[in-house]
Amino acid sequence: MPRAIKIVSDFDGVWTDQAAEVDAVRAFVVDELARLAACTRAQAEQGYAAMVA
Repeated sequence: MPRAIKIVSDFDGVWTDQAAEVDAVRAFVVDELARLAACTRAQAEQGYAAMVA
């Protein structure tokens, strides 16, 4: 079965590379988890991985 794809267009109409955006959002979330939980980035990575699993 063919895989569906999504093309996302921002307000400016430019096609967006979702993979790059996902990576950036993930890094931001992990950094914020580490900051707010006062833990290491490695611990935050583990927590994030468990949350999205």
